[in-house]
Amino acid sequence: IGYLYVTGQEADSLAANLQFGKVQPLYQNQQYKLAITGDPAQQIPGLTEIAEKYSNTATGQVAMLYLGNSYFYTGEFDKAIEVYNDASPGDELLSAAVIAGKAAAYEAKQDYAEAADLYKKAAAAYDNDLLTSERSFYAGRAYALAGDMEAAQEMLLKAKEAKNQKYHQQADRLLAQYSLN
Repeated sequence: IGYLYVTGQEADSLAANLQFGKVQPLYQNQQYKLAITGDPAQQIPGLTEIAEKYSNTATGQVAMLYLGNSYFYTGEFDKAIEVYNDASPGDELLSAAVIAGKAAAYEAKQDYAEAADLYKKAAAAYDNDLLTSERSFYAGRAYALAGDMEAAQEMLLKAKEAKNQKYHQQADRLLAQYSLN
């Protein structure tokens, strides 16, 4: 039974990789609606189909992240949040990306308090200087928009602590704008 299970998992992983490889160019070319549904005429499955059919594989979870992102980029924020909520990647990097995607969707819906909390969670979920700095900056910005200036200051200062200086100037600007220096 164990052999059959492992063999089935391997077959699913291989099939998921092949299917994902077909739809990935649509996503990369920003053809998000087509990436969501696929193109039957060209035998390209959609991200929805791959995410549903292969959710038990790592590739299926990546497809789910891409699906959530595609909904986000097409302005379907509630659908994006729903997909992000259904995602359960085992990888820390993907988990943090899912949380950050959900944060971005809430920010787009102008639910700044929820977005800020999720950005903060995403910043702590995966240890990477650039990603932590970026997500800390976004959390600080969202906290400021939500009116929580103490949390905004904390997260903007955290963004400035990063070795990568990409968000230092933007964090300084927001700290000055909100008189948090």
